[in-house]
Amino acid sequence: MAYIKKVFTKFIFVIPFLFSSLIYSESSDYNMPVGVTEVSESIFELHMVIFWICVVIGVIVFSIMFWSLWKYRKSKGAVAADFDDNFWLEIGWTVAATLVLVWMAVPSTQVMVEAYDDAEGEINILITGHQWKWHYEYLEDEVGFFSNLSTSQEQINGDVPKGEFLTMLGPSGSGKTTVLMMLAGFETPTSGEIYLDGNPISSIPPNKRGIGMVFQNYALFPHMTVYKNIEFGI
Repeated sequence: MAYIKKVFTKFIFVIPFLFSSLIYSESSDYNMPVGVTEVSESIFELHMVIFWICVVIGVIVFSIMFWSLWKYRKSKGAVAADFDDNFWLEIGWTVAATLVLVWMAVPSTQVMVEAYDDAEGEINILITGHQWKWHYEYLEDEVGFFSNLSTSQEQINGDVPKGEFLTMLGPSGSGKTTVLMMLAGFETPTSGEIYLDGNPISSIPPNKRGIGMVFQNYALFPHMTVYKNIEFGI
């Protein structure tokens, strides 16, 4: 039994050194990637701080638990104490847990405030990952959409060509909506010509262009469902 205890003790101390470098590595498959912006670097640093706090808490709690099981086992004649609770022990445990939560909340709040600070940029896009989808939200224009990164089986097999997803970026008032309105035929260009697949379309009415458009706001049919509104434009 003493030999088992000795081997187990050494194994416990070796585990952090075996996996710490693998987990902490930025290129590790077991860790989150680091972005190129200062905000993403702050998020990664916060992620590692919280990770190591959880590791330290786990090591302390499980060490005390296993030591108690070993030290006060029945084979050594240990007898359970006859009490239900301990007032000061509960107070101390509550204070310790509160301090740990505050310790984690302070850097988390700082990073969150930094991530949502859009005062410096002319265009601020909030990108959020949702498993296999990404959500893009243009903060100034209050416009957002989901992008599905999956590829259809037909495109994987090469039966159909892979499509393209194009996005226009620009500050408020730069003409993004005007360009879309002219493509759909709801606005007429003051000069020049609009070509689609090499053919001029400026003189073609909107209902014959084959271009659907979902307006930013105030342009939905209230008597139709969401599906019917999208279907009408297609």
